[in-house]
Amino acid sequence: MHALRKLDARDMFMFYDAIVSGSGGAEIEPSGISGWFGREVVVKLTKAQREQVRQKYEGRCAYCGCDLPERWHADHFEPCIRDLKRVDAPNGGVRLATTTPLRPERDVIENMMPACPPCNISKASMSLESWRGWLAGYINSLNSYHPIYRLAKQYGLITETGAPVVFHFERVDGAKGA
Repeated sequence: MHALRKLDARDMFMFYDAIVSGSGGAEIEPSGISGWFGREVVVKLTKAQREQVRQKYEGRCAYCGCDLPERWHADHFEPCIRDLKRVDAPNGGVRLATTTPLRPERDVIENMMPACPPCNISKASMSLESWRGWLAGYINSLNSYHPIYRLAKQYGLITETGAPVVFHFERVDGAKGA
């Protein structure tokens, strides 16, 4: 029997890195990392369901609007949040295991949005409005802690607009309703 303990931030970054370098999102095939993660970590959509999610915004990320890469993610629009636990293996390795979602009613295809890996990883388990606020506030971090960003602004390479964060799906759905 392996000891279970809560994950720390380092564990979560390793998990996300593995997803990005793996097959991405809800269709991740953990064959290369199965000893570390196991299938219980992700939701498995059928190919037809995955295509249905991808086509919601014509093959574009619902959030930033970029063309979806080959390894895109199916994001839970309203987070279902899985309780991940770190499991120590007898060989000294580590794997992640999960329990059922804390909000299982949200773990349905109607709650899935097509997302590029950077958007899905950035959103993490935030609600849309929390993530919108986090994105809008990130400009302060860039100004405070990233000298190269400030230098690029000084040379006119970057212009801060103060524009509100509007997601691709909001623009598309707004245009359909107009």
